Amino acid sequence: MKIMPLDMVSKTLYTLQNNDMLNAAAVDVFAMDTPRTIVEYKYRGKNAGREMAFREYTGTFIAEFSAALFAFLTGKIATKLFKPEIQTNSSSWATNKTLDTLNEIYQKSDKTPKGFIENTFDSLSGIKGKETAIFKNINPEEKKKITETITNLITENKDKNQTKEILNNVQDEIIKLLGADSNIFIKGEKSEVTTNLTHALRDITDVSKNVFFKQGVDTKQALNKLKTLNNMKIAFAIPLSMTIAITNQMINRKITKKKTGIDNFVGENNYEKHVEEKMQKDKQKGLWWKKLLSAGIFLLMLTKTMNLKSPSDLINKLEFTGPATSGNAIKTVYGTLILGRIFASKDTTELRETNIRDYLGFLSWLVLGGFFAKGVAQGFDKNMDKLFNITGTSKGIKHWLFETSIKSQKEIIAQGGNVGKNLRHLNIAQISGILYSTVMLGILLPKLNIYLTRKRKDDNDNYTPTFKGISLDTFIKKTKK
Repeated sequence: MKIMPLDMVSKTLYTLQNNDMLNAAAVDVFAMDTPRTIVEYKYRGKNAGREMAFREYTGTFIAEFSAALFAFLTGKIATKLFKPEIQTNSSSWATNKTLDTLNEIYQKSDKTPKGFIENTFDSLSGIKGKETAIFKNINPEEKKKITETITNLITENKDKNQTKEILNNVQDEIIKLLGADSNIFIKGEKSEVTTNLTHALRDITDVSKNVFFKQGVDTKQALNKLKTLNNMKIAFAIPLSMTIAITNQMINRKITKKKTGIDNFVGENNYEKHVEEKMQKDKQKGLWWKKLLSAGIFLLMLTKTMNLKSPSDLINKLEFTGPATSGNAIKTVYGTLILGRIFASKDTTELRETNIRDYLGFLSWLVLGGFFAKGVAQGFDKNMDKLFNITGTSKGIKHWLFETSIKSQKEIIAQGGNVGKNLRHLNIAQISGILYSTVMLGILLPKLNIYLTRKRKDDNDNYTPTFKGISLDTFIKKTKK
């Protein structure tokens, strides 16, 4: 029996919750890019609006999509060029830890499809509220149906659509029986992988079909190649995206300079007048030290929000888990975007606006937006036993940020009780988090920056006339030569 179908709102929110890239992109476009651009056009003029539009919309592509695109292309190309005699699936997204865990289970099994799948699912568990639900303990008949379905899937030839439909049905069955979806664990002899049910089923099927039980494939060689390909995806995709990110605002400023003839901050007071009179602001002493301090503070904040334990932990957290940029990869690339904006700042006013907008924007978008949704959810669920999954026992902010998460819509349905009421409360909490980010990121922060800049006195600022993008004195000297 399949889980009760979701209504359109619940289905949309479920999709966003289970896809880091789509969730970040949707919030970015609707909560940041569009309202910020409108505010800049309305209160500062066309040049400020155009620069903000370029900055925000290209930033969205760079942070949310570029790394995934580069990883996909790297996988396709490297599969053909690196040890082509070893057959592997170029579309595989199983992480190195997943490969190690599944291989440990495979080595301990009887090495038949049936035996491996049974052992794998017996090692599977998930977070159900405050408890850990174990697949091995569910009804034996139901368990048998699920393992037989997956065994048949990996031993029979099914096209892509048939495979997707079967996996979706199996996922619904497991959620109904286990009550877990978002936090799934697969435990091997030494390794354990944390994932979600969608990725778990996809990876179990993929590695079984294309590595362990594919005729003519050497298991050890195939696994080693897949691990190398995963490392290549990180080595090529992340640096390429970071390179584009760090130069993005610099390019944006050069476009503005070419259009206006001056290299001033577009948000400065009387900017349009300075464009007409070709008055360029002089360089400010000590600005680079302020930029370095701003960058250092942000890097510290970035590493804290990623909860990094060691440099090697960063590599693990940057692994691609699917054809969508993962949460930590988004934070890394988006963080590089912010660093690029800090170093591209023309003066202390732009640096201050960048710090306010991007420090608070980063936290509100990637951290506090979820925190706010959890707060609303707890308002409905005081004991945190209906809308929450809890993976740890620590206290305070760390507990909120890293050890609690709101359930998925399918988990709410599977747990029973007052499903309609709990589902409505969950949806309200998620939408509240999005609205919070919209108000904070798209409206209040830009207006706060505009207010602070307009309040600032420009008496100590020095400007020099320019001609064709250079100072008038420099132009005269060049014409005399």
